[in-house]
Amino acid sequence: MQPRMSGDVVQLQQSSAQLIEATTVTITEGGAQEIRAEQVTLENGGVAKATAERIHVTYGAIGLAQTQQLSLQDSQVGAVVAKHVEANDLQTIFLASHEVRGNVHAVITHRSAALGGLVFGLIVATAMFLFRGRARIS
Repeated sequence: MQPRMSGDVVQLQQSSAQLIEATTVTITEGGAQEIRAEQVTLENGGVAKATAERIHVTYGAIGLAQTQQLSLQDSQVGAVVAKHVEANDLQTIFLASHEVRGNVHAVITHRSAALGGLVFGLIVATAMFLFRGRARIS
């Protein structure tokens, strides 16, 4: 594994790196712990964290994708924070996006997270109110 790679164009094939900083990154059957780039293309590979203007993934996986435009085909992403997402069979746990097109399966969206936070807040407030009332009575 290469510890750090940088340059205008970085291409990895059946290889891996800890950190890649470049304008354009292409990974085929490889992976990286972190990528910071303008454009990332990932095919049959994996990345723990990718931050880029545009990310395209085919048969790959990303832990956290932060981008303006995300294009995915038969891929998995743990968490997506993107302005535009276009996907063909995306599996994700968390999705926060302005525009989503395609077949996306998200466990938590920004709406469900807000609703969950509201419910949790109401439960905590109710419990505090009840316990505070009992402390005064005793």
